[in-house]
Amino acid sequence: MKISQEQFKTMRSGFFAGILVGLFLAAINSFAKIDTSSWFMTWIYLPFVLALTVAMLPFCVPYLIKAFKQILFPLGITTIDIKLPGLGSTKLDLANPQRAAARKIFLEMTTRTVTQPLDKDTGTLTAAMSSLYDFFQIVREELKKMPPTPPGTDPKAETLESIAHRMMNEALRPYTSRWHPRLDTWNQTGLVETDWPLHEQCRHDLNRMRSLAIKYANTLGEAAVIPNINTFVPEDPYPELENSQIDPAKKQEFVRIDTLLQNAPSVEHRQIAWKLAVEFYGASATIKKDFSDPDAVQEVLISFDKLAGSLTWNTSMVLPTPGDNDLDELGLKVLTDIEEYRQKFFEKQPVEIEELQKWLKSKGDAFKKIARQGIVVD
Repeated sequence: MKISQEQFKTMRSGFFAGILVGLFLAAINSFAKIDTSSWFMTWIYLPFVLALTVAMLPFCVPYLIKAFKQILFPLGITTIDIKLPGLGSTKLDLANPQRAAARKIFLEMTTRTVTQPLDKDTGTLTAAMSSLYDFFQIVREELKKMPPTPPGTDPKAETLESIAHRMMNEALRPYTSRWHPRLDTWNQTGLVETDWPLHEQCRHDLNRMRSLAIKYANTLGEAAVIPNINTFVPEDPYPELENSQIDPAKKQEFVRIDTLLQNAPSVEHRQIAWKLAVEFYGASATIKKDFSDPDAVQEVLISFDKLAGSLTWNTSMVLPTPGDNDLDELGLKVLTDIEEYRQKFFEKQPVEIEELQKWLKSKGDAFKKIARQGIVVD
């Protein structure tokens, strides 16, 4: 045990004070002619023991007080009654380090979108998701720094560790697991968040998660003895909510839209489809001359060569994946149709301008439909 300079001075003063008190008591004992076993016992042993005892008091008293407190208040733990979503009424054991950690977690919760409403005009789901992940890291760090909760008198009582794990795994994680990969996929399209077909569903689910988080925030506020908790915690949007499952009233629509988005072609394939759609629309708009003119026929054949070359080149630039077969099948069908039109022109079979314009536009529409998959849901 390391002794500070102040403690050494106190110990030295106590030692000499103990000797003086011991000698004084020994003198009284001698003059009173009280029988003692020996001269050594009266004048040497008793003053030394008394001096040593007085010198050690500054070190012993704090430990004696601590031990006394632990006898009166076992391990410094207090127990409070709480109510948790999905668990109901239970008890929570807390010591001072756990109260301090609960306070820090409470302050983080009540200043983030974990509990605070997300404004439609200014807040984004991407920022909210990032804030949630930061909160996970903060809670983990606080639990690591905090000493384990000592065992209390009730083995069934909750601890701050168990509440934090329950909050993260049962209230927050289901939301992030469900929506983070879907939101990330949408962000890869480069389109604004509000155009996402699942945008409203994701915000609705965020409010349901907030409802569960608010219930935990109230519990942590009570554990940390935060005064006026309601001034920090917003109103619970779903007071009766007990689990993190998706809203049953919206589940069917969620499954329908999510299935369409999951089966949509990749971003690369949609980009190629849109490029081809523009090219076919452009080819349709440039055909204006009657095919009785050889120059007009030559222009059409050149246009066909360009379209076929662009189609072959672009579709070969990306590997097909599940859900991308629509582009490949459409490309093969278009190449077959182009070859049939070429044959007609070479054999000088009649071809109407309106017919060819209509065909080019229909293929542009088909490529456009593929490009819109995963972006627009009807």
